[in-house]
Amino acid sequence: MAAALPSCESTPYETGDGGLSYMRADYADITVRKGAVTSIITDDDMELVPPEGLSVSLSMPRDTLLRALLHYNLREQTSPIELLGTTPVTVLTPHDRSEITGMKTDPVKLISMWKSRNGRYINLHLGVMCGNSEADNGRQLIQIVRDSIHTAGRAALFLSLYHDQAGVPEYYTEELHISLSTRDLTIPYADDPAMQPDTVCVTMRTYGGTVTRKFITSTDNHN
Repeated sequence: MAAALPSCESTPYETGDGGLSYMRADYADITVRKGAVTSIITDDDMELVPPEGLSVSLSMPRDTLLRALLHYNLREQTSPIELLGTTPVTVLTPHDRSEITGMKTDPVKLISMWKSRNGRYINLHLGVMCGNSEADNGRQLIQIVRDSIHTAGRAALFLSLYHDQAGVPEYYTEELHISLSTRDLTIPYADDPAMQPDTVCVTMRTYGGTVTRKFITSTDNHN
């Protein structure tokens, strides 16, 4: 994955009943059928009504599931949302360490990392340092690597962030939004190949040092 996405712009908050009074920002799964958006489900399991006629680019598959960070106005949950903007969210599937030739751990900026309220995703909001051309941005690579698995007692899955800066100049920060589907975070070498771990640990190298976050997944309510 070439990991460089434009950052969002911020606007001062308006009080009262102004244009931003109803604005929300949510990660969401978007279902597309025959090129039209038919369903939007947020990470809080709230179903949003898509704006009438909302469609995707002709270059996209006509039937697909997308994930994005949505900025929108919501006045009533039963009414169509007013979509203000979308930012792509990349869903990464872990690679086993044996598949990686030369692990790269160039630093990133960790803005935030959390488990979605519905338990279906671990979300990463990162910043990567970029140069001053789109060509430079395209050479960077980010992946998720499965380091190890512990199955004694409570099963635990240990993941690391692979980041290859690839010599790109570090002039400014571009923000990235990444999700790990907890359905993909299984224990492939246990007796049950679809076994879900009780805990997931994600480690990455940041400009402030190595950071590890631990997530409890055994109580998730997803199937």
